[in-house]
Amino acid sequence: MALPNFIWQWANHFPTYQMLNSVAHSDKNVRLPPLSFLKEQVRILMFENAPIWIGGLVWLGFARAARPWRFVAFTYLAFLSMMMILHAKDYYLAPIYPVLFAAGAVAAGQLIRREWPFIALTVNFFVALCFFAGPIVLSILPPDRYSAYTAPFFTPNLARSEKFTSPLPEILSDRFGWPEMVEGFATRYNALPPAVRAHTAIFCGNYGEASAVNVLGPKYGLPTAISGHVNYFFWGWNGYTGESVLTLGNDARDYTNNYAEVVDLGPFDAPWIMDHEHHHYFWLRNRKRTYAAEWPAFKYWY
Repeated sequence: MALPNFIWQWANHFPTYQMLNSVAHSDKNVRLPPLSFLKEQVRILMFENAPIWIGGLVWLGFARAARPWRFVAFTYLAFLSMMMILHAKDYYLAPIYPVLFAAGAVAAGQLIRREWPFIALTVNFFVALCFFAGPIVLSILPPDRYSAYTAPFFTPNLARSEKFTSPLPEILSDRFGWPEMVEGFATRYNALPPAVRAHTAIFCGNYGEASAVNVLGPKYGLPTAISGHVNYFFWGWNGYTGESVLTLGNDARDYTNNYAEVVDLGPFDAPWIMDHEHHHYFWLRNRKRTYAAEWPAFKYWY
């Protein structure tokens, strides 16, 4: 199961490590010391669940019956240490926890012979999910009611994993604004003359913007977006030269060195989005060097 991924990583010079190493040497992520990182593992999985997955880790590490799966415990500890060292986001370990929960359930089944502890845990979990965790981590409440509901527990930026601020917790604010952003691209793209539109690229600064265009844009007739961010870098410039480009940015001066003409097409805004995502649309004309000639410079793993 792991070999195809490892081969891809090897063939592409371990891009996941490159990205994490780049982030570790930047100020993007909130840097958590080891104890705080461990605390976040417990918090994001709900405190009442901690005995299950921690018990599963202990069972995998020491129980004789778990010997065939002992490698899972070592894998978890290895990746936990790696994520701490590289100052990764606390949720990067999430994919391994279902295995630890399963192991914890097996261990509990072997140790506890009565049914009432399982019934009590189930009731506790249900109550916590319905009245605490559910409204906080799921998109159940409207944003304004969410803010009022969670105000006694924490401020939006208490649980952030990056330096950026937002009106809601980052994981929720990141879900807002995508339809409005794509509609803004569509309005400006379809306003171009057909002859210009045929060779106009949509260049996005990150995979979120590019993926929003590629998922939501076809109904507006938008072309496939390109980007130099993480995997989009490998997918390339899609044959565009840079003679006509629509993009989102902050300042026209960021583009004047590379394009002969930069036109500000107005602001992008939407409620509840991340504070740093209040951009402007720009129309970039006649790139001085083509994407094909300079694509390696667009590699952006941050």
